[in-house]
Amino acid sequence: MKLNKESRKTTQIKCAKGLAKKEQIYFENSTKDFYNPKDRVVLKALDFTVENKEYHISFGEDDCVKRKQKLQSMTYV
Repeated sequence: MKLNKESRKTTQIKCAKGLAKKEQIYFENSTKDFYNPKDRVVLKALDFTVENKEYHISFGEDDCVKRKQKLQSMTYV
């Protein structure tokens, strides 16, 4: 059975989110070996490409002000 285009897209997004979650866990565990526990090390984003499709995963809370400014600047362009 061949997956339709929408199913493949959904599957690719699920795989990207799964990879991002594993990388976030790995990152958090790895920082313990390199930084002082008092240091606050934060993974903010992960960018990668799969078969010419770019993915940008943001971690943590979105900054609403920055997001609004970005949308406004894109609108002006």
